[in-house]
Amino acid sequence: NLALLLIVPIIMIAATWTNDIHKLVWTRIEIDYSNPIETLARSNGPLFWVDGVYLYTLMITGVVIIIRTAVVSKQMDKRVAIIVAGLSLPILIKAITTLRPELLNNLEVTPFVFTLCWLIICWYVFRYRLLDMVPVARDAIIEQMTDGVLITDMNGHIIYHNRAANNIVNSTESSITGKSFTQLLPCDEDIAAMSGKTQVIELGSNGDHKYLATQVVFLPDDESIHGAYLVNMHDVTERTLHLKELQQYREHLENLVRARTAALSKVNVQLKSEINKHKRAKEALSTSEARYRSLFETTVAGVSIINMEGKFTFVNDALCRMIRYSNKDLLGQPFARFIHPDDSQIPGELFKNASIQPHVMIDLEFRIIREDQSIIWVHTNPSPILMHGHQVGFSAIMHNITNLKNAEAELKSSYTMLKNSLQGTINAVAKMSELRDPYTAGHQLQVARLASAIGREMNFPQDRINCIEIAAKIHDVGKIYVPAEILTKPSSLTGVEFQILKTHPQGGYDILKNIEFPWPIAQIVLQHHERINGAGYPQGLKGNDILPEAKILAVSDVVDAMVSHRPYRAALGVEKALEEIMSNKGTLYDTDVVDTCVKLLTEHKFKFEDINMNHIADQF
Repeated sequence: NLALLLIVPIIMIAATWTNDIHKLVWTRIEIDYSNPIETLARSNGPLFWVDGVYLYTLMITGVVIIIRTAVVSKQMDKRVAIIVAGLSLPILIKAITTLRPELLNNLEVTPFVFTLCWLIICWYVFRYRLLDMVPVARDAIIEQMTDGVLITDMNGHIIYHNRAANNIVNSTESSITGKSFTQLLPCDEDIAAMSGKTQVIELGSNGDHKYLATQVVFLPDDESIHGAYLVNMHDVTERTLHLKELQQYREHLENLVRARTAALSKVNVQLKSEINKHKRAKEALSTSEARYRSLFETTVAGVSIINMEGKFTFVNDALCRMIRYSNKDLLGQPFARFIHPDDSQIPGELFKNASIQPHVMIDLEFRIIREDQSIIWVHTNPSPILMHGHQVGFSAIMHNITNLKNAEAELKSSYTMLKNSLQGTINAVAKMSELRDPYTAGHQLQVARLASAIGREMNFPQDRINCIEIAAKIHDVGKIYVPAEILTKPSSLTGVEFQILKTHPQGGYDILKNIEFPWPIAQIVLQHHERINGAGYPQGLKGNDILPEAKILAVSDVVDAMVSHRPYRAALGVEKALEEIMSNKGTLYDTDVVDTCVKLLTEHKFKFEDINMNHIADQF
């Protein structure tokens, strides 16, 4: 489009060369001898005035743009004044020589004025390095940010910094321009190796520590010959200390679980050993009746024989000690009398299953009420007793597994504690996002609802739905690295601001990667802005390289963002959101996910809720 501006100058050059034919540029050209100095007298034609109006309109427009930009960005300093003066003075002189040539004795001084003014402008351009990567008009928002912002050259030397950067590194000098980046911050790598990464750097000593989340982004120039690095520094001291406390608490819980698991494993080993002993004893019983009775009388396990009427016909001393009844009190009594009422169905199950499947080991666990009304858990494997091919009763070897049951209850309690700790971690991470940007908190909860609904509609197992819901609740946690001024900016972002915003998936991954979730939460968060055709970020993944959960999260994220209000626009509505995902189905978004989402919204199986920010804060 800029090349179109050359059309009029090209026409004027051609018209000037052929002026003798058409006289459209100058109608008369002759030498004027009336003055002490011979001058060129000419009468201007129509094309001369068209060209003059065109060229000087462009110059005046440029001056207006520079002045307006300087006023808006509050950068109306002497450098801008010199540039404006350098552009305006030639325009003024040209107007004088054209409209009132007699004021300068008909001398054409425009070329000299243009040359002088442009030399001054060029000197100022190189004096203040206005052609470097640092913009001429420094955005007021960068200077007022609480996050430190640095721009370095390719060798890591600082060529620009905002006030916050000077304060963060605790520099006593008014400017750190020219210093090496690695001299200010204790980095193990050079600036090039840090590009595209998010690192937490520790500053300070003697108990006064500060943690900075540092992101480095490479900024190539238009010709891809030279470039610069943009460094964003965010103080994450409080968050880092909280994460360390959470990690210590988590390790404490894991130690408790390991200790109790070890105790339970020991009990299991002892129980298996005892069960194996009794199995071998049961096989030996068939060798002789004498050995059979002797073994039953001396074994540590409770042994009983129950007839077809369900009554005890034999019990050993170990069983009497186990349930604290005498042999006399047990013989001839119904087996069901001693079973806990809640387990009263056990006798019928014992007889039925042992009769139907005499060659299959049947495991039963139930409670017995002792004579002193205390309750114990027992385990048995009932077996049918056959005589001449007919069943005459059952044998049951009983083991007291009360300690094992108690250990299982403790293990379940430990698991509940770990589960609550995990949920607390998720809420804490989501809370960090809500503190920076209320829109992010409501958005994450809404996306979690929609993503979970899509997963259920696609028949995902409950475990994967839980994974999707947790990832969705914290998918924008990386925005804590993004300055709040950018998140809440009520207008379009600049190129640098958008590059900073695009780092939030990597930031979220860096926060979550060291938390041991039972699912790939960190990878899902990292991939939620990837697209099927590879047009996404930060890795440019395609197709099956993207996790299915991340594909669901990507569609849910786009839909909720479009139907929700934002600082820079009103809500676009469900229709616009459906139009967006349908038009890019199979290109940007997964086909199955899009079809499922459309079905949920068009059939009204899912409705967006107006999430109250105060309620969210209370919930966290």
